[in-house]
Amino acid sequence: MLTSLADPEYPFGSTRLGMGMLMGYFAYALIMAVIAWRDWWLDHQLRIVSFALEAIFSFAVLFLIEGSPGGPISPFMALFVFLLVTGTLIWQQWRLIAVAAALLGIYCLTGIAIVMTDAYFDPHWFGRRLAFMLVIATLVIWFGHSRGKPRAERLDWSIDDSLEERFSIIAAYLQTHIDAPGLGLVWMPEDEPWAFVQTSGALGESQRRVSPEEFDFSDLYPCDAVLFDRLRGRNLVLSRHESLKARRGRIPLSLADFLNLPTGLLVPIRAEAGQGALVLIGSRAMSPDYLRPTAVIAQEIALALDRHEINAMTKAAEIAHLREKLARDLHDSVVQTLAGESLRLGVLRAKLAQGRDIAAELGLLHESLDEEQRNVQRIIGRLHETAPHNSECDLGATIAETLARLGRQWGIDITLDMTSDQQTVAEPLAHEFELLLREAIANAVRHGNATSARVQARIVGHTVRMTIIDNGRGFPASEEAPFPRSITQRVQHLGGTLDISTSGSDTTLSIVIPGVGPA
Repeated sequence: MLTSLADPEYPFGSTRLGMGMLMGYFAYALIMAVIAWRDWWLDHQLRIVSFALEAIFSFAVLFLIEGSPGGPISPFMALFVFLLVTGTLIWQQWRLIAVAAALLGIYCLTGIAIVMTDAYFDPHWFGRRLAFMLVIATLVIWFGHSRGKPRAERLDWSIDDSLEERFSIIAAYLQTHIDAPGLGLVWMPEDEPWAFVQTSGALGESQRRVSPEEFDFSDLYPCDAVLFDRLRGRNLVLSRHESLKARRGRIPLSLADFLNLPTGLLVPIRAEAGQGALVLIGSRAMSPDYLRPTAVIAQEIALALDRHEINAMTKAAEIAHLREKLARDLHDSVVQTLAGESLRLGVLRAKLAQGRDIAAELGLLHESLDEEQRNVQRIIGRLHETAPHNSECDLGATIAETLARLGRQWGIDITLDMTSDQQTVAEPLAHEFELLLREAIANAVRHGNATSARVQARIVGHTVRMTIIDNGRGFPASEEAPFPRSITQRVQHLGGTLDISTSGSDTTLSIVIPGVGPA
């Protein structure tokens, strides 16, 4: 439009009315720019009035220029696009469609007014421009409301970071994306009796725990963000439906009250792990343009806090599972071996008192303890592993070697009847079967006084069926056979089934483990 002043023959600038409108529009634009920079409340309240004035000026330009041969090169189309783009920031889609239809209707009425004044009028160009306007309006509305919501950069931290370290990272994240002079944060974990408050920048650097009774966020539930001025009772609320509403009076903002803030931008933080809020202060934060981006950042902070809670719970569950597995492995191996060797030492002591030669049996005891030392080293090695163990071993050979060693350790006769059409399995799986046999034989000797056992193993396809029968005293006929806790947990962990029965003096454990195969 300024370029039109350089051409004294251009119809808009060559008349006193046109020049007056042009100067008036420049003055109006300057005033609105100052208002937008200094007063967010007036900027919001005057947005409809400003839009109407822009539309009036645009059609006045059309009326003055269209009635001359220079009409086709008027700035009207630029003004029309500006109005549509501005409308996408003010109204939802259906209201914007109504506004665009009204602008097109006023355009047609302006054309009729030009014809009635007997001024120059080119109906072909006027009609083509109407078609252009319709296409442009469709594209602007479509692109304006099909654009995705703003997305915040992912926020993460180490699972081992303390609460103070996590919120220092959150404060730095906010400063990076919002660049406000001062900020405050409050966070109330779901399962803690305190609220954590952090301030930084112009509010001072501090971190503290306070009573949660200081804060109440229930009134913020319908809101995604609030721009507030407590001194003048002005509030601009971004609702959860993405609409901006101006509210007068003092609305409950507990974080602003706690920090004694007269003005600022407050955004609730809603997460499954708890609730909280953040507040920004300073001239750079005092703008409606910050409402939506800050609300999106608050959502990412909530997601990061929830991710941390899930990761912490997962880690705790993994640690609990590891502790339980380690306790089960130590019970089924080291504890049972030491119990067996303790019994053997008692027998050796009695033989030594009788003057009998125990050198050979001491050698067997030494070998058994060496083997158990290697077993403990294997357990420690698996605890140090950071990647899955992929080596394979012969399951049948593992079962046979384990039973032979258990027979020597406990001093009982163990017979093995095994058929197999598969030879190799993953080494950790073979170790599980070894521990199953160790616990079963140890229970038979220690609790049932068994002197012999028979083991039947059938490895068919990917299923292992194992039956362990001992001649211990079993269970009274009136009692239901109890399920040993360690064996039961191990079988369940392998996805198998366990059945125990007592017949006469025999006790039978029937174990079925499906899905057994190479690593």
